[in-house]
Amino acid sequence: MSPVFTARQHRRNGDYALALACVREEEGALARAEEARARHRLGQGRAALAAARAAVSLDPEGLDTRLALSECLLGQGELAEARGLVEGLAAEPGRSLLDQAVILDQLSAIRQAQGEPAAALALSTRALSTLEAIGADLALRAQALLTLAEAQHRAGAYPGALASYDALLRLRARIDGDRPHPERAAALDGRALTLRRLGRFAAAVAGHREAQTQHLACFGPWHPALAANHQGLAQALRRMGDFTGAKAQLEQALAVSERACGLDHTDTWVTRFELGRMVVDCGDPERGFVQMADAHVVVRARLGAHHPTVQAMAAWL
Repeated sequence: MSPVFTARQHRRNGDYALALACVREEEGALARAEEARARHRLGQGRAALAAARAAVSLDPEGLDTRLALSECLLGQGELAEARGLVEGLAAEPGRSLLDQAVILDQLSAIRQAQGEPAAALALSTRALSTLEAIGADLALRAQALLTLAEAQHRAGAYPGALASYDALLRLRARIDGDRPHPERAAALDGRALTLRRLGRFAAAVAGHREAQTQHLACFGPWHPALAANHQGLAQALRRMGDFTGAKAQLEQALAVSERACGLDHTDTWVTRFELGRMVVDCGDPERGFVQMADAHVVVRARLGAHHPTVQAMAAWL
C-alpha cells in the first residue's frame, strides 16, 4: 500500500497527524497534495498553502493537486484565486461525474465564503445529488452534505439546514461509530448555529458544548475550529442574556484565532469585531465601538462592501 493511499485513508478517518506522517518525507505531486490537505486540516494554514503550491508546480494539470491548492487558498482567505482555479477545473471537458461533483462541492464552499449563498446552495445541491446517483462512498457524500447544510444555513433556509445536519450526523455515526471525528464536530457546531437562528438558544449552547468536546478530542485547544466554536457558543450565550460568559468565549476565540490563523487573517478581524460588540453589551461602548470600526474597515477592504458579513457589520455600526 502506497504512503499516499494510506495518508488518504487516515485523512478520511480524521487522523490528520497520521496522514501527515505518511507523506512528510515522500516525494512527488500527490504526496505534496496530501501533505497540504493534512496540514490544512491540522490548522497549519501557511505551511499547507506552501505544500499545495509545491504540488501544483510538480503537476500543474492535475485535478488532485489543484483541488488541494483551492482548499488551502480558501482556508487562507484567498478567495478570488481559489474561485478562479476551481471554475477553471469546472470548465475543463471530459470529467467523470464523480470529479464533477467534487469540483461543484468545492466551488460551493468558495461561493459561500464570498457571500453568495443562493449560488452556493444550487451548486451543493447538484453535487450531492450526483454523488448519491452514482453511489459514491459515504465519506464523500458526508462532505457534500456538510457543504449543503452550510449553504442552506447561509441562505436562511434554517429548517432545511437543520434536517441536513441531522442527516449528516446519522451518516457520520454510520461511518465513525462513537469515535470523535472533526467533521462530526463541524456538523454539531453548524447545527447549533442553525438552532440559534431558530430561537432554540439552550439547545444551541448544548450543541456547541458537545462540538467543543469533539474538537478538543481531535485537535486540542489551539485549532481554528475551536475559534469558530467559541464564537458560536458566545453568540448563543448572548441570546440567553449571559453577556459575561459570551465575552469570555469571544476572548478565547480571539486568542485561538490569533495563534492558529494569524493576527491579520480575515477570520481574526471578524472575531475582533464580534468581541467589540460584546464589550459594548458589557458596558464599555467607547472601547467596543472603536474595536468594531477598526475591524469593519479591514474586513470591508478584504470582502467588499456587499458581502453579507460586511453589511451586517455596517448595520451594527
